[in-house]
Amino acid sequence: MQRVVKVRRGVVAAAMAVMLAVATTGCQPTLTGVEFKVLYDRLEPLPGSVKLTTPPSITGDRAADDRIGFLALARGYRLRSRHTG
Repeated sequence: MQRVVKVRRGVVAAAMAVMLAVATTGCQPTLTGVEFKVLYDRLEPLPGSVKLTTPPSITGDRAADDRIGFLALARGYRLRSRHTG
């Protein structure tokens, strides 16, 4: 568990360094959609959020929610985190 925390802190520190460089130099890195997703996935869950373990209700109808969830997973969607603050 400690190792995961250390890796996340390192990734967050790297992201903060990139943001600081952008703010101070005006240099903005260009990320492809895939590169941005990889960066976001490495930061997940973000500070102030918790990882979702069960899908939330979408429509309130169990059958419809299951169908929507199935289609979403087939398109690459995955549960992320939810804000706690």
